[in-house]
Order: sequence, then structure tokens, then C-alpha cells
Amino acid sequence: MLKNQPIGFFDSGAGGLSVLKDAIAALPYENYIYYADNKNAPYGNLATEDIRALSFIAVNELLKCGIKALVIACNTATAAAVREIRENIGIPVVGMEPAVKPALEKGGTIIVAATESTLKNRRYNVPGVIPVPMPGLAALIENSYDDDLCIAACIKESLKDVNTSGANGFVLGCTHYVLKKHIFADLFPDATIFDGNCGTVNNLKRILTAEKKLNCGEGCGIKLKLTDDTLSKREFYGRILQS
Repeated sequence: MLKNQPIGFFDSGAGGLSVLKDAIAALPYENYIYYADNKNAPYGNLATEDIRALSFIAVNELLKCGIKALVIACNTATAAAVREIRENIGIPVVGMEPAVKPALEKGGTIIVAATESTLKNRRYNVPGVIPVPMPGLAALIENSYDDDLCIAACIKESLKDVNTSGANGFVLGCTHYVLKKHIFADLFPDATIFDGNCGTVNNLKRILTAEKKLNCGEGCGIKLKLTDDTLSKREFYGRILQS
């Protein structure tokens, strides 16, 4: 039964659905539970202590569902709480990969776009990158998902004091931003856009394989657990999953 147990995914909102979609593509026989604390989204403007407290509430709810592994599909929660979560639960925990290393390997000027809370983490502040906080962007994507013009304006406002003319790469350090990756690509056509989804899913697959927990039979059941569980929110999340 262990192999058939679901994998738990957790994010403050819809951003982690981008990671879940990549996981489904790579691991099509697994069962999944996605927990979104959208009542408190986004986490990027919260204090670290509050992010940890909310993260543990989410983790405990997923543990009640009998998950065999946990993916923290949120860069902010990963930066604030992944170490403490790993120390306190007995299943594999996979956090978001920052994608800074592959960006640096490309060379040139690299801009890291993330929430203010995420950018406090040393993995996002390394020589050779320009960290750029984007206050309000995650909330805008969560609450005005289809307003690409407004989202593009928010991105440009965050970058107004940054010289982006020679940027070779953009690292999207927030899973919400990944949902609107095409906007970054349109705004900066000469730059490569990086995100940590692929590295995160590869880590998940590697761990499940090593622990002989891969489900190779029928599966791919997906359950959503939302803290603000209205019909409109559930339809919105379902639309992102199906896109």
C-alpha cells in the first residue's frame, strides 16, 4: 500500500500547481494531494515565524491523509521552513530548487526575481546575481490571474531601477511567477528564463526511486485541499491544472 499512498504538495496558493503539473508529467502513475493555504496567500510578505507556523499546519493536514512524501511547492515556505519540517516528520521532504546554479552556468548577468522573504535566504543571494524583490506580484497572480497586462506592469515596476539591458537570464524564485513565465519571456526575449520546477521534480523522482516508493500501477488521482474552499476558487485551480 505504501507505493499507492499519495504524494502531498503544499503551497500558499496556486503557484505550486506549476510544480504539480510537472510532477504528473514525470510521474504519471502517482496519486497526489495538493494543499493550498489560499486563505493566507501569499506568504512572501509574512514574517519567517508566521510562515513556519502556517507551513506546519499545512504539513500536519497532509500527514493526516497518509502521504508517503511531501513537496513544499513554494519557494518562500522552502526558504523559511524546510529544515525544521525535515527535522520533525518521518517521510521524505522535497523543497523547491532555487535554479540559481544552472543560471550562473550560463554566464552573464543573472537576475533573480522572488518575494522579499525568499530573497533573505542565502541560496538566492550569491555572487553573480542581482536579487530583485517583486512585492505584490504573487498576490496579483493569485487574485487577478487573467490580467496579463496588469501583471506585466507589476513586473516592470519592480524592475524600474534595475538595468536589465544586458541580462542573460532570469531566475523565477516563486512558483506563482512560473505560472506567468510567458510574460517574463515576452518582456525579456533575449534572456533565458529559469525556474526550479524541473530540479524539484527530479529530486522527488530520485528519492522515491531510491526508497522503492515509486507507484508503477494505475494512479494519478488528484485531490485539492483549499483553506478558502469556494466553488470559484476550486474551479480556478482546476482550470490551471488542465491548462
